[in-house]
Amino acid sequence: MRPGDGPIRIVRAGAVALVCTATAALAHLSAGGEIPVSAMASLFVAAACVAWSVAGRRVTPGQLVGLLVLCQVAVHLGCSTGSMVMSATMVATHAFATAASTLILSKGEELVWRVAERLTLRRWPPIEQFTPPATRPVLVTTDSTRSLRDVRLTYSRALRGPPISAS
Repeated sequence: MRPGDGPIRIVRAGAVALVCTATAALAHLSAGGEIPVSAMASLFVAAACVAWSVAGRRVTPGQLVGLLVLCQVAVHLGCSTGSMVMSATMVATHAFATAASTLILSKGEELVWRVAERLTLRRWPPIEQFTPPATRPVLVTTDSTRSLRDVRLTYSRALRGPPISAS
């Protein structure tokens, strides 16, 4: 089973969505913002859907940064009241949260794929997938002899073009 399949993919997508949502919320709250529970739930569902779509293969640090920045912007815009302005502290907190989350998630992603690669090297194939080796064709010997004419025809070459004049 690969990390891009089945339950492992669900766990990876859920972990990414949880980290994205939690770090965005913590950064927003620590900078003085407020977050309604409904906004957090909808952000988690949206982040899980995006994470599921990219979790079919290895997620690169660049993809993680994009997903985390998207979550940070969604939390800030979706949870900010009209009176809240984007302060330098809030920008710095969001940037730090994105950097820390990217580092943690990229190391986790690397670990998951490394473990999966090592486990698949030691895994035996299921019995249903086992196919016996193909049998070699049996060579049949013949007792026919070749004539001298057959040998000459084999090594002859055909000349193309008009016949050579006999002058």
